[in-house]
Formats: sequence, structure tokens, C-alpha cells
Amino acid sequence: MNGTFITRFGYTLTEVEGKHISTLASPENQFALHMEGFMQDQKSVRTGKFIARNKFGRDMPFLLKDSPVFEGKHLISRVFVLREEMYGKK
Repeated sequence: MNGTFITRFGYTLTEVEGKHISTLASPENQFALHMEGFMQDQKSVRTGKFIARNKFGRDMPFLLKDSPVFEGKHLISRVFVLREEMYGKK
């Protein structure tokens, strides 16, 4: 988590640490973020469009990529990378 995340989302590390990425999902989101699916398909890297909702109720479009993190042969976590889509900016 960096300063940009805190500014854009309004959440502190303690508010989101250890929570599933779906915590940030807008109800309008189409990206499948069900925890069961991530646990069943442990080796896949996923990418897609993700509509997030910040603490203030604003929806923001992102590109999302997640990757599994293994320790030996055991899945211990998933890393999520969000890249905000900035419409009309070059």
C-alpha cells in the first residue's frame, strides 16, 4: 500500500489489511472475485477490468492483475495490483 492508494481510496492499512480484494469492489463490478474461486484455482494469474468503490462512494475503473504467492508448494497469499484507468488523459 502506498500514499496514492490511501489518497484515492480513503482507507488506511489497518482498515484493509488481511481483507479480500472484494472489499473494494463496487456493486457494479463484473470481475469475479469470489474467494472460493481463487482457492480452487491456486496457480492461475488473473487479469481483468475491476470497478472499485472508495470509502467516499466514488466508483473508479481499474485494470486488475492478481498472482499467487507460494511458499514451497503451499499457497500462502495472492498479490493484487490495481492500475487506474484514466479516461481522456495521455
